Amino acid sequence: MLLNKKIPYLKASDSIKIIILIVILITVIFMAITPVDDPSATDKKAYLSMFTKGQKSFRDVGIIFLISTIRLITVEPFVFFFISLSIYVVFYYKFLKRSLGYNALIVLISSFVYLNYFEYGTNTLRAGMALSLCLFGIAKEYKIYHKIFFFICAVLVHKSVALIILGYIISYKSKSLRPLVIFWCTMVILQLSGIFELSILKLMIMGFDDSNNYTRYLGKSSLGYNVGLRLDFITYSAIPLIAVWFYVHKKHFKDNYYLTIVKTYLFVNAIWMMFVRMPFTDRIAYLSWVLIPFIILYPLLCYNHIKTKYSVILTVAMCLYGGLTNLAIYIAKHSI
Repeated sequence: MLLNKKIPYLKASDSIKIIILIVILITVIFMAITPVDDPSATDKKAYLSMFTKGQKSFRDVGIIFLISTIRLITVEPFVFFFISLSIYVVFYYKFLKRSLGYNALIVLISSFVYLNYFEYGTNTLRAGMALSLCLFGIAKEYKIYHKIFFFICAVLVHKSVALIILGYIISYKSKSLRPLVIFWCTMVILQLSGIFELSILKLMIMGFDDSNNYTRYLGKSSLGYNVGLRLDFITYSAIPLIAVWFYVHKKHFKDNYYLTIVKTYLFVNAIWMMFVRMPFTDRIAYLSWVLIPFIILYPLLCYNHIKTKYSVILTVAMCLYGGLTNLAIYIAKHSI
């Protein structure tokens, strides 16, 4: 039986606060100064043009409001990217800190190497900001009005996060992991059977994207991206569930907030299974993948049933695992 006694690996000392501030600043500045012609920032040029010319290329009210507000102060592109990326990084960190205290720094650093975190900051910036605002909305122990406010802000920036909000609501009402596990397994089986073809996804993609960009996601190939059944991505999505099985069934881990996050992950990832065969599928997968470091590390960093050294070992292992994932994504985008 687990002891629900939290361990403060990292205490609220001034040095820790300074380290966190430095990490966040370096991360934001690094992504803000990434050249627009960098291969990892293919959409950044569009954001730059939209901001400098005051264009309203997107239908999302939130991003239009942000751009219009910043342009009232300055038309310097660095300021726009710095503010936007600060929203992306800071609100994600605040989501982690609400549950993990200053241990959130460990998960934050793991996320940098474990996920395509920087790509969401330099490329799909709107979705990145919306995702961080949405996660802050589901942060631990906040009031319902707080959640509603940040959910609305997130959807106004990018509609794709509506999927996470729906998953969170379903998960919050669900009392057991079993229905979501069955749903996830069913979607995997249907995907492997080939039922989900690109033709039936067109309307769904059009509902979440702007103008004609959805055509990039529906072609048989796009910009050299490797399309088809991605067993590596499916396997990657399944690995956190092994950790959940270990915590919940082997260690009898009980934490309602943690289980709600796990159920949200299962729902969102199961919906993504319909899109596995599409190009740029990792962009959709990130809506659930962003929760993986939290799912794996939360029990280790919060409770005293596992020694600190195991947490450190697992964090290092996650970094290595994340490196392999980023390599897989790179190969997917550059396969001939």
